[in-house]
Amino acid sequence: MMQNFSLEMHIGADGILHLDLPMAVKNMDLKVTVMCKPLSISLEKPLHALTPTHIEEVIGCLPYHSVAKTIEEMNAAVTEQFRRDWQV
Repeated sequence: MMQNFSLEMHIGADGILHLDLPMAVKNMDLKVTVMCKPLSISLEKPLHALTPTHIEEVIGCLPYHSVAKTIEEMNAAVTEQFRRDWQV
């Protein structure tokens, strides 16, 4: 017997999804498939925790020789990449 569940969950700061489901069967091997889809796009919350870095450690590592992008252009590019990565 196959069961489908649709839940809205929260992944905590530890980055681990805790999934507790009451099951009618016990002592049985199961194949479990999990599909994760963000409920909304939020660019204010980082997807991954980053190690603090000082500008002196990275200055000059990615030279850019063109017209500077505006904040709006950078935000649009980040949003587009997020949508491609998450297929939203």
